[in-house]
Amino acid sequence: MDCTKAIFLLLISALAGTLQAGEIRDVQVNAQEARNVASGSNSRADQAIGAAIGAGSEVRDSRINADNARNTASGSGSQAVQSIGAAQSGGQIRDVTINADNARNTASGNQSYARQDIGVASEGGTVRNSVINAHNARNTASGTGSLAIQEIGVARNGATLSGVTVNAANAINTAAGGGAPAVQRIGVVR
Repeated sequence: MDCTKAIFLLLISALAGTLQAGEIRDVQVNAQEARNVASGSNSRADQAIGAAIGAGSEVRDSRINADNARNTASGSGSQAVQSIGAAQSGGQIRDVTINADNARNTASGNQSYARQDIGVASEGGTVRNSVINAHNARNTASGTGSLAIQEIGVARNGATLSGVTVNAANAINTAAGGGAPAVQRIGVVR
């Protein structure tokens, strides 16, 4: 083995010792203008940006830039779910800035459902010492069975939100259709 190859392997070994499996650390995630679209009668569009999902997964000391991210499902059985900076099922987000200004999530169609989670901890997840910017975030469901749920800086189902600043000026959640409820939660523990 030549000297260069040995140093390279040594460097990789040293770096591997500093990160854990399922960890994003000291990273800038740039997903501005990210687009996810599903169209068709049984459509479903799921988009996750800078998310920690599952026990042992962690995003820390990082910046998640998802301004203007778009997630859209259209069609009779549509469903659109967008998660930006979310910690689920035991995942952790620590010391992170989450930028999701002007993020849009839309479901349109007869059985539409739209859910947008920004800086949300659920099912034992944790968001700590972080800043959540979601000014002008929009979540919309339109159609006969519409349901629109938007949560920004929320801890639910045994999750933890600690030392978090939530900025969500002008966030709008809209449902339009027959029996369409619209639910918006900002800075809530439930």
